[in-house]
This record gives sequence, structure tokens and C-alpha cells, in this order.
Amino acid sequence: MSELGLLATRRFLPLFVTQFLGAFGDNVLRGAIAVLAVYGMAGTAGDGALISTLAAAAFTVPFLLFSATAGQLADRFDRTLIARAVKVAEIGLMAIAAWGILRADLGVLIVALVGMGAHSTVFGPVKYGLLPDLLKPQELTAGNGLVEAGTFVAILLGTIAGGSLALAHPLAVPGLLGATALGGLAASLLIPRAGNADPAVRVGLNPLSVTLRVLRDTARDRVSMLAIYGISVFWGVGAVVMAQFPAIARETLGTDSEGATLLLAVFAVGVAVGSVLAGLGHRVPSRSDARRAALAGLVAVADGQILVEG
Repeated sequence: MSELGLLATRRFLPLFVTQFLGAFGDNVLRGAIAVLAVYGMAGTAGDGALISTLAAAAFTVPFLLFSATAGQLADRFDRTLIARAVKVAEIGLMAIAAWGILRADLGVLIVALVGMGAHSTVFGPVKYGLLPDLLKPQELTAGNGLVEAGTFVAILLGTIAGGSLALAHPLAVPGLLGATALGGLAASLLIPRAGNADPAVRVGLNPLSVTLRVLRDTARDRVSMLAIYGISVFWGVGAVVMAQFPAIARETLGTDSEGATLLLAVFAVGVAVGSVLAGLGHRVPSRSDARRAALAGLVAVADGQILVEG
């Protein structure tokens, strides 16, 4: 089967669509906030770059605090059921975000972003844990590449939609957020049950101690630690750069929101193309299924420092 043929399988397509719509919705929201902060929100003139950075931080903080705990949850409970529960919660979070956009209330929007960050934190290990459950070993690299490519296409489309609609048709943004959340829930209901719950896994209540323990365990595996370092740097730099695109477009390049969209498009398309090319024609080295799933969960702790992980 061609690597791209995975998109036609029940084992992969629902998970791909669930992830795509989650990332799309996250970035509709973030794109709307960024453009409103720079161009349209009362009382934010001159502070657009700062507000965009604060919005990125609000989304990222849950990743820093709860990624390791989310990984334990993904091991302890059925990952398919967690994905569905997360998508139910997303509907409520998008309702809060819609209210914030209609009222142009930055505080409400930041609360919604923190909630969406928590939502994506829980979904990250679930997504990467489900890939080894649903795909054959020789399909894992291609599946991961397709997920990453789809994520960045969703980032591009979501940011364009959120940014362009926020000023021209602000009432359309809440409707788009709601439709995206409902679509994500519908797709999650089609993800096959993998029977991957492990009741023996203990979920720690202290996120700091859990994170430190996971890092200590990972430090014994040099390959995993290098992967986490590399992914963290990539997502961290990307978060800073992408948060500044609207301000760079206006204050440095002297253009409007379309200039910010162009900058984002170049960045996102480059990453999407690279992700697909990296996955095509490559195979995961031979490991046990348990070992492969553990590596996917550990790397997922570092993944998500930018947007996207919806």
C-alpha cells in the first residue's frame, strides 16, 4: 500500500481528521486573537506583539505543566475513549471562545486559550499512542509524517480563516469554531477501539514530580532524549516566530493582515512538505510494540510547544 493510501483506511483517516480539525480550530481562535490584537481590538494599539506572545504563552503553559500526566492518562485508560472525551470538552471551550470573540473580551479569550492548551495537552499523547496501536510497524513513519503535514496545513488554513474573518465577518468566527468542534467529535467516534488501557499504570497527581520522573526515565535513553530536545527546539522557535508574524507584517513590513498570512503560509507549507517527504519511503527500526508505543508517548511530551496539537 502506498503511504498516502493510509488516508483511505479506517485505521488512520478518523484519527487524522480528528487531529486536523483540532489544530484547525485552535488556529482559527489564535489567528482571530492575533489579528484583533494588532488591528482591531480596542485598547491594544501598539501592544499587538505583546498580546500575541501572551496568547502563545497561555496556550503553551498547560503543555509544560501537564504533558507528562497526560501521557500517564493515555497509558492508563483507553486512548480512543480519551480522544472522544477531549472532543466533547472542546465543544464547551469553543463556546467560551465564541463568547469572547463576540464581546471582543481579551480576558475571556485568554481563558479559552488556556483551556484549549489543556485540551491539546491531553490529546497529544493519545494521538501518538494511537498511531502504534492502529498502524503496522512499516506504516508508522508515513503515518507520523502525514499527521505532521496535516497539522501544519490546518495551522495555515485555520490562521488564515481566523485572521481574515475576525475583522471582516466576526460573527462567522464563532460559527466556524462550533462547526469544527462538532466535526472533530464526529470523527473521533469513528476511531477504532484499540483495547490499550493498562490499569496497572498509576497517574500522579503532582505534575511537577511526574514530569521530573519522566525526564529522569527518558534520560537513560539517549535516542529518546535527543528526539525530545530536537522537537522542543523546533516547536519553541516556531511558537515565537509565528506569534510575531502579525506584528512583523504591520510594524516592520508595513503591510496588512494579508502580509502576516503570507509569512505563515510560507512557513507552514515548508514544514508540511518536509513532513511528508520525511515519512515517505522510511521505516521505523525494529522494536517491540510496547517499546515503540513508549517512545511515541515520551516524544509526545515535547510535542505541542506551538499550536497545534488540537
